[in-house]
Amino acid sequence: MCSLCLSLETYKAFYAGATLLTGSFPMELTEIDALEDLVIYENPMTGTLPTEVGKLTNLFGFLPCGNLFSGMCYHFISL
Repeated sequence: MCSLCLSLETYKAFYAGATLLTGSFPMELTEIDALEDLVIYENPMTGTLPTEVGKLTNLFGFLPCGNLFSGMCYHFISL
């Protein structure tokens, strides 16, 4: 497991809305099984959302809007 996840593995929420978070979606977030809220709206993030987000079974809130993601990104998520 990644070093970031060792410190985040019990987190239930990740809020980074409008924080100028850049680059691609951080794959480390898909390893946090306890995650219930994932808020990353209004950042200049690019690339595609990984299908692993759909495997976060405790996820109730997911706000990826307002980024520069490409492709279809919601078809794999059934909340």
